Amino acid sequence: MKAHVVVGEMNPSRIDVARRALTHEVIPNFRAQPGSGCGHWMVNRTTGELLVLTTWDDEEVMTVGLAAGRAHRGSLAERTGFGVHARHTMDVLGSTGVHLAETPLARLVRATWVEDPASVASLQRGAVDGPPPLGSCGGYALGDPATGAGLALTFWARPAPGRARDPGRHRELDPEPGVTVKRIAVYESIGLA
Repeated sequence: MKAHVVVGEMNPSRIDVARRALTHEVIPNFRAQPGSGCGHWMVNRTTGELLVLTTWDDEEVMTVGLAAGRAHRGSLAERTGFGVHARHTMDVLGSTGVHLAETPLARLVRATWVEDPASVASLQRGAVDGPPPLGSCGGYALGDPATGAGLALTFWARPAPGRARDPGRHRELDPEPGVTVKRIAVYESIGLA
């Protein structure tokens, strides 16, 4: 299984516009593509940093599906001020937990970027061998075979004030020894397919 990961930014004041466009245009188009899997659209409400993950059966159907959705993404970019910083094609190394598109609980997302093959192997072991971290709704481990980089995404319910820990600081998510963490970010889910 392949994953397409987009890192970008948008105008934070246009997040509600983006959410409506995702619900009525982008997500139905994504679901209509043969070979599409799950889709997750995430944003940091303060900075406007955006992270998009779509999964596909293989690289060929991903290429065709992404080309078919180009017009919808272009229209969304015009309305929200969305700009792309980077695109990554990654292997889905594993996933844990519930089917995320079927649960209303996954509202916060912690993204942990790693930068070397040993760290990616650790992500894969965690996704395949271990349960999801305590309190999470599940997640993905992704790896880029060309660069050796990886990304772990863990999905969380929105914590109630004073009752749940911040997923950005959750102890159970600390990487194991030897893992080289490049960056950690927390996002809000604004679209799910």
